[in-house]
Amino acid sequence: MNREMKDRMQINKIGKWILFLLPFFLFSCTDDSNSNGGGNSDETATLRLTVHPSDATQVTRTSLSTESKVSNLHILVFNSSGELVSSKYSDTADTVVNVATRQGTNYTIYAVANTDNSAFFQGIATLTQFKKMLTTLDANTYPLMCGCLTGQSVNQSDVAIEGLKLTRLFAKVTLNVTAATGITITSYQFCNVATSVYLDRDTVAGITWANKTAVAASSISGVTCYMYGNPQGTVTHTDQTYKVQGAPSNASYVLVTATQSNVTATYKIYLGSDNASDYNVYRNYSYTYNITLTSLYTADTRVTIGSSATTQTSSNCYILNPGGNSIGILVSRANADGTTRLSSTTTGWTCGLLWTDNSNGLSSSSAIASIVADAANGQVIVTSGRAEGNAVIYVKDSSGNIAWSWHIWVTSYNPNASTNGTTYTYTATDGTSSSTNTFMDRNLGAKNATQGDVGTFGFYYQWGRKDPFPGPASWSASNSYNSQPIYNETGNQLTELADNTGTGVIRESVTSAYSNYLSMSIQHPLTYYTGTDWYSTSIHADLWGGIASGTSTTKTVYDPCPFGWKVPSVNSSLSPLYGLSFTLNNNGYYNASVGYWPSIDCRDPNSAIIHPSLGSITYNWLASYNSVTTGIFWCEASSNNTLSDVSRAYGAPVRCVKE
Repeated sequence: MNREMKDRMQINKIGKWILFLLPFFLFSCTDDSNSNGGGNSDETATLRLTVHPSDATQVTRTSLSTESKVSNLHILVFNSSGELVSSKYSDTADTVVNVATRQGTNYTIYAVANTDNSAFFQGIATLTQFKKMLTTLDANTYPLMCGCLTGQSVNQSDVAIEGLKLTRLFAKVTLNVTAATGITITSYQFCNVATSVYLDRDTVAGITWANKTAVAASSISGVTCYMYGNPQGTVTHTDQTYKVQGAPSNASYVLVTATQSNVTATYKIYLGSDNASDYNVYRNYSYTYNITLTSLYTADTRVTIGSSATTQTSSNCYILNPGGNSIGILVSRANADGTTRLSSTTTGWTCGLLWTDNSNGLSSSSAIASIVADAANGQVIVTSGRAEGNAVIYVKDSSGNIAWSWHIWVTSYNPNASTNGTTYTYTATDGTSSSTNTFMDRNLGAKNATQGDVGTFGFYYQWGRKDPFPGPASWSASNSYNSQPIYNETGNQLTELADNTGTGVIRESVTSAYSNYLSMSIQHPLTYYTGTDWYSTSIHADLWGGIASGTSTTKTVYDPCPFGWKVPSVNSSLSPLYGLSFTLNNNGYYNASVGYWPSIDCRDPNSAIIHPSLGSITYNWLASYNSVTTGIFWCEASSNNTLSDVSRAYGAPVRCVKE
């Protein structure tokens, strides 16, 4: 059973991700109104204004002595008509300022701290102009703060007004990130940070956004970013794994990169007041994020995967060298035969391990170390472990159905190179025509080519299907379900039992309930369909692109061989097959021209048991067909190199030839 995908980055208000919102006193001024009948007169007055920074508990700034310091102060007084009637600039740290003004009612009074510029408001004559002012978050000695009072009366010559509280124009984000063993944090970056803001309010109108410079870091603890408020609203979903997908285009987020083996993961962590739906960052708030990176190896919409992996040409089998090497497999393969199994290649799918022949499951000590969804590029990144072996990986659609699966052959054997890449080229002729083919030196999926070794067996295939089935576990595994053991991602063995109740290979009889079982076989790669023909009662001879009467076709989307290789086909006039001559050797057939061919027989088409002729006969599939059955060849001491037509439900090895 496949392991359920789990979030790597978990945000909870208590626990794994802890998000604290510490609201400081947040004041905003409403627009002035003339409806109160207020105004100003020609009589003068002294306004004694006391300014208090809002509470600053837990607000710290390493470059400043305090985030509540007022080093200089502008006071602007607007009358009920929105006209600037007086202003005062104080370049001291005093928070009590005397402002000469005129008497009146319904005044709006603004205080702006720490501009370090006595001419900051030069040219401002109206409240409307003031409200349109944008300021940038620069390296001020102390942080910009702003506050206002509305509806104020100055109706005598000396008026004291208390209670004007200043709020900081920025929000403070503190980041603490830890990573599980084996994961290395490499950098962090604050993105979509507002570069300007209105003095009196947080709003997106007229504001621009930019990404701060990425910072290389092996650990992130107490990292602080100050940014202007950036209220981007909310969405309706409640699943935190989709917060990236629902994010407004200018919402602020943190990018954290981490690596494991050859895989690089970029975590996009959107800010806001909750885990899933809120993207609002408000001024004068402090946000603390405690983030744990738990795994790079499960699908998560917040994570973009990159690596040194090379995107592969589409195939159903990939050869991958052991030792932490990575490849990218395009999931568009699931739609390559004309059936839309994935509605999108960049979203809505998951990936994982179906089975491996290594008891370590999915780990660096196994054949496959990791399987990661790179949804942004429509591919799965597969990284090999230290061991040689095999695995089948899958991609599932949004409903949880397997949309496609691939055989990953982890081996140092490289049939495309002269090093570790022995192949055999043989030209056969029947006197009127000839055929030249280059064979691999081993069966598809074999661990080696050593005579007499069970590692030479490779896997069984039903004719026309792309997915392998385990071969025999030993030379004495005949007439049984004693197949090579396979395991899930946690290393638990997937069993194949005689009563068909195992967790691995299961058997299902072909019935008239389906017109064909092709779609069923793709959704169920470990189901062995039994009967005269696993597909249906029709020929369907093009599944492997074989030939019937001398007409060659190209490799098909269901061919199980790696890119550049295919299941061999043969013109029926070239009989005996390729003119090959086999000589019986201990526990197998050996031909000096085309390598070693182990005699492992096949799986029965009606029962799927392994046949009893191990050590005396070898079968290997051809892509060719004849009538309603398929071409299969075998070689044995008594009937050397014989072609025969048998049920497509047989399971037999494949020896790939160059395209």
